[in-house]
Amino acid sequence: MAAFMWAGWGSDTVAISDLRVGGRYEVYMTPPQPDPNWSGDRWGFFGYYTEIAEPSRLAYTLHWDAPVRYNQGEEAVADEVVILAFEDVDGGASVTMWNLGIPAVDGAAAEHGRGIEAEFDALEALLAGAN
Repeated sequence: MAAFMWAGWGSDTVAISDLRVGGRYEVYMTPPQPDPNWSGDRWGFFGYYTEIAEPSRLAYTLHWDAPVRYNQGEEAVADEVVILAFEDVDGGASVTMWNLGIPAVDGAAAEHGRGIEAEFDALEALLAGAN
């Protein structure tokens, strides 16, 4: 997880995972520049696994502990839910991802989309043996 999440955007990325239903995961990194509106030196996200159905499905919650704009106001923001479906395709794998609960605020979905695409590109490079 540390090798592809945040897609190399920051440094000193650390990930922990207790891969079982109810188990917690977290991924934190040091951003290239601090955000004066965010209290922490490290940014990350964490959550809990809600479904593990090997080899076809994984679901978990996602709580941002980083400045993603919509979590910096006074209003509480609900956790997101991520669902991944895996399918064998021509000797490889296809992954379909649903990220539910991204607030409908200016640019949030597009920003998440760019980050998720970068993470999938980093994961693909990692699996292909690239450094």
